[in-house]
Amino acid sequence: MRTNQQLVKRLWAFVIVAILIAAFVVPTADESPVYASTMEYAPGRVIVKFRDRTSRDVAERMMADLDVAIVDELPQLGIAVFEFKNMSVAQALRRIRARYDVEYVEPDYIGYPVWEPNDPAYVAGQQWALSKIQAPQAWDLSHGDGVVIAVLDTGVDVNHPELQGRLLPGYSYTTDSTDVTDRCGHGTHVAGIIAANTNNGEGVASIAHNAMILPVQVLDRYQPDWGCYGYYSDFARGIIYAADHGARVINMSFGGTAFSYSLSDAVAYAAGKGVLMVAAAGNNNSDTPFYPAAFDEVIAVAATDSSDARCSWSNYGNWIDIAAPGSGIYSLYTDGTNSTYAYMSGTSMAAPHVAGVAGLLLAQDPSRTAQDVRTILEQSADDLGDPGWDPYFGYGRVNAYRALAGVIESSIVPTPTPTFTPTPVPPTPTPTPTFTPTPVPPTPTPTPTFTPTPVPPTPTPTPTFTPTATPTPTFTPTPVPPTPTPTFTPTPVPPTPTPTFTPTPVPPTPTPTFTPTPVPPTPTPTPTLTPTPVPPTPTPTPVPPTPTPTPTPETVQLVVDRLEVGRLRGGQFVERTTFKRGSRIAVLARLAQNEEPVEGVMVLLAIQAPNGQSIPLRAVSDGQGLAKARYRIPKRAPAGTYEVKVVEVIGPNVTLNSTSSKMRASFVVR
Repeated sequence: MRTNQQLVKRLWAFVIVAILIAAFVVPTADESPVYASTMEYAPGRVIVKFRDRTSRDVAERMMADLDVAIVDELPQLGIAVFEFKNMSVAQALRRIRARYDVEYVEPDYIGYPVWEPNDPAYVAGQQWALSKIQAPQAWDLSHGDGVVIAVLDTGVDVNHPELQGRLLPGYSYTTDSTDVTDRCGHGTHVAGIIAANTNNGEGVASIAHNAMILPVQVLDRYQPDWGCYGYYSDFARGIIYAADHGARVINMSFGGTAFSYSLSDAVAYAAGKGVLMVAAAGNNNSDTPFYPAAFDEVIAVAATDSSDARCSWSNYGNWIDIAAPGSGIYSLYTDGTNSTYAYMSGTSMAAPHVAGVAGLLLAQDPSRTAQDVRTILEQSADDLGDPGWDPYFGYGRVNAYRALAGVIESSIVPTPTPTFTPTPVPPTPTPTPTFTPTPVPPTPTPTPTFTPTPVPPTPTPTPTFTPTATPTPTFTPTPVPPTPTPTFTPTPVPPTPTPTFTPTPVPPTPTPTFTPTPVPPTPTPTPTLTPTPVPPTPTPTPVPPTPTPTPTPETVQLVVDRLEVGRLRGGQFVERTTFKRGSRIAVLARLAQNEEPVEGVMVLLAIQAPNGQSIPLRAVSDGQGLAKARYRIPKRAPAGTYEVKVVEVIGPNVTLNSTSSKMRASFVVR
């Protein structure tokens, strides 16, 4: 009895604890935006991706079952945004995750611009950042003509005189209209850094002043305590819009610490269309990944000051790619009514410096791919901090002139570049027919005149040297279909059928009736009837067909003549050797016999992590002999070098020639 009473008491205690936990953990239906480790999300909204992206019936069934409404859609990704009033976000996540037709569901997280208070210590008119990245020298090589750079932000001041002729028609995902009027000022400041009108005797100079800005408003929601903000669903829709409307570069000076599958899908969509994405690394002085900058397809930009030191608030970590000026940046501004100028600081200001230089590179050579531009930016950066890549500056501070002049480092550990210190009046360079790039080249002319920075006297023009980009040949193996191994099918020799023996019946002779006579005749003896035997046809002994010997297939030795690590973008493999945590990578192995591709063979691979963990992978070779295995690097994976090796091949009568030189590869996680 006592045992039963104790059990009942324990059950009641458990129930009471559960109720208390639910009361404190589960938000109510009218919840406010939730703050959990700085990962805020919108109340009454979730993002859902369906397994069947082509069917709207699924979404309509969900609306009926859960009493929710679709407010936004991303048909390119099979994603819908739902709003509801009768349950909390936590309850909606639980109920929707239980459905078989849903691939994933997540809160609609909130992101913010990443700027700091204005810095009053800088004298009006001092645009130190342009000199620091050697933009005036770069303008002799490119002005960014015609390149479309999307600015996903708070909108732009469409009436600002410095943006006239530089704006394309855009779209607002906060109001679902074409009105992109900036009420916060942040987007106008960012757009001015990239492409404000230059050499017009007014205001400021910009980096890619002949580029075109595509304004996409994603941060116009406002609350007094937060300022301007936006939903991740708006970010995702803005990225897709920019990719679908001709943007070669997307600048994203915003973000949040919440990882999002839908935002990741949108970034992958734009990357698949060849768009270069640049994003601010965040201002929390933290190594916590900041999205979208921390996605592998995006260039994450940290901030530096006029002394090339890291800004104290700039984020850092193994996901940082490059650095750029971000402290005390003078650019365009609006308070929602007046078109003015202002100083701002933040990684929000650093990112557009990189986006602007990317625009210069694409205008210089429109055939360059996003990966080409990224490689040039990283290899031509002025190395800061530890030699080579480091978690504070990435590959270094961007240098516009070195990027356009083709001054790149010969290895992954670059030689530190002397700090460039601009002088008020640059020396007049002597025209030199042959251009020899130096770490700190003299300022060539003509330099576009911009205000308020004084314009030096026009020196003798230096012949413009436009380096011809030598494209890296891409090896595309000619698909040679494998010679099929003939299947041996023996011709059956049917055995001679055994005949069924049916003896021919011989009717017996009837016994005659004898009638006795007085003189009894010699009785005729009853003949003994011996039937004439009909000999049976002997059953022939079947002679089995002489079997044609089945040929023993020869064991074929296969070689791996290609083993690479990279990314799959739009179905195409792009080689890469450095990744961030959380990246989705691909390992590609090519099987061949006598240099011909081999199809239908399973390849077993293994990734050896720095901590000793072995991760098995497998893939089957296609018609080109290519086996592509996919792997997602965990968010908490150890940094360092990962080794990839081919372990074995599985297929009929094949074996692996382990002496191949392409049995191993490696990549770096940072």
